[in-house]
Amino acid sequence: CVSLYNNLAHVSLLNNDFANALRHSRSALKIDESNTKALFRRGKAQKELKNYDEAMEDFERWEMLVLGVTKWVWL
Repeated sequence: CVSLYNNLAHVSLLNNDFANALRHSRSALKIDESNTKALFRRGKAQKELKNYDEAMEDFERWEMLVLGVTKWVWL
C-alpha cells in the first residue's frame, strides 16, 4: 500500500499536481512514518506549494534518516 501511495505521489509531482502529491505522500507516511521516498516527495510538494517551513522540516528529517545527519546545537 505504501508503494502505491509513493507511486501516486511521484506521478502527481511529474504532472505538477502538487496538492495530490502532498495528499498521497501524507497517506504513505501515515502507514510508514519513516518512509524516505514519501518524506522527500512530501517535501518537494510542500516546496512547490510554497509551504517552505514544512518543506524544510521534511528535508531535514529525510536527511537525518538517509544520511544520519543531525543538527548541531551551539550553546
